[in-house]
Amino acid sequence: MKGSPRARLPTPPPPGSLSRLLRADMMSHRRRRILLLSGLLLLLAAVVYLSPLRQVFHPAARSALEAWIVALGPWAPFMFVLMTAMVVAAGAPRLLMAVLGGAVFGWFAGGMLTLLGTLIGCWITFTYARWLGYDWLQARLGPRLSRFNAVFRRHGFLMTFGLRCAPVGNCHMMNLMLAFSPISCRAFLLGTMCGVLPTTTLYALFGSAAGGSWFLRVTTASVLLIALGLIYTLIASRSQRVRDILTQFANQK
Repeated sequence: MKGSPRARLPTPPPPGSLSRLLRADMMSHRRRRILLLSGLLLLLAAVVYLSPLRQVFHPAARSALEAWIVALGPWAPFMFVLMTAMVVAAGAPRLLMAVLGGAVFGWFAGGMLTLLGTLIGCWITFTYARWLGYDWLQARLGPRLSRFNAVFRRHGFLMTFGLRCAPVGNCHMMNLMLAFSPISCRAFLLGTMCGVLPTTTLYALFGSAAGGSWFLRVTTASVLLIALGLIYTLIASRSQRVRDILTQFANQK
């Protein structure tokens, strides 16, 4: 009588195959995230620039929007901060909200409310872009970004502050670029707050000109804006700290 057949044991996987499977699964996960991020950015761009909502930012619609915010009464500051955060997170120009805030709340209160909403919106963009895109970008371009990563890791606040102080630039693109860098969230928020404060206040001053003293306020804001650009250029060209950072960036291997 023949004995019962032995149970056939599963064949162990070849050495290294498990690690290859894990790496492949991780890459697939990263691809799904970057595709989700790409789709989200395209959707936000369509909402801001192609949908009827873009009419909200048209100068002709500003009076109606101002009246709607004022009609909210005590809820107006809260709603304005929420609107600003959503606008900034979606990628619309933040300075339009500064002008609107200055017109509704005055240059100081409007500037501070816009600043708060801008910080919240920048943080939202930074958070979802880092979660969805950072790992994929570093895995694909990590060695090529070594100089970029080293400078932003060491001088995160200064780099963010310098980028935000520039009189030109796209806030949304800066948020994405900084999210893909190894900068900490704390350095990102502090650098953003200090960097956007001057231009936010100045554009709120432009907006408040509709409430009176039009010529004086517009002239003051214009002179201060030009002075801000000159000061930024002077600091960038004369600062030893800036030169040291640029030298480190150029020499980093």
